[in-house]
Amino acid sequence: MRSAKRAKGRRRFRREERRRIRRRRKLRLKAALLGRSRGGQTSKVHLAADRRCRPLAFVLTAGQAADGPQFIPVLDKVRIHGPVGHDAELYKERNTVERLINKLKAWRGIATRYDKTPESYLAGLHLRASVIWIKDLTRMRAESRAGHRGT
Repeated sequence: MRSAKRAKGRRRFRREERRRIRRRRKLRLKAALLGRSRGGQTSKVHLAADRRCRPLAFVLTAGQAADGPQFIPVLDKVRIHGPVGHDAELYKERNTVERLINKLKAWRGIATRYDKTPESYLAGLHLRASVIWIKDLTRMRAESRAGHRGT
C-alpha cells in the first residue's frame, strides 16, 4: 500500500516538474522574442526604409506577431505621426523594404539568427545597418566628386 502511494506521489511530482520545465521554456522563448510559426521558432523584424534602401528603424517581435500592429511603433521610431497620403510615384518604389531585407540578410548571422538574445540580434541588425549607410554615403560622395570633375 505504501509503495503504491509512493509511486503515485512520484508520478505527480514528475508531472509537475515537466509542467514547470514547459512553463520555463515558454518564458525563455518569450523573453528571447522567439515565437512559433510554420517554420518553427522564429522572430520577425519590422522595419522602415528610405528610397535608397537604407534602414531607418527596427522593431523585433516574436515570429507569430502580425505586421499591422507594429506599423505605429515603427513609425514612432522614425518620428512620423500617422500614415501619409497616397503618392503614385512613391508607391512604385514599394519594393525598397524587400531590397533592404535582402541587403540585411547578406550577413549570415542575421539571416539565420544565431544570436540567443534579442539585444545581440538587434545589435547585429544595427551594425549591418551602419555598414549599409556608410557604403551608401561613401558611394554618394564619390559620385559627387566625379560630377564636380566633369564640369
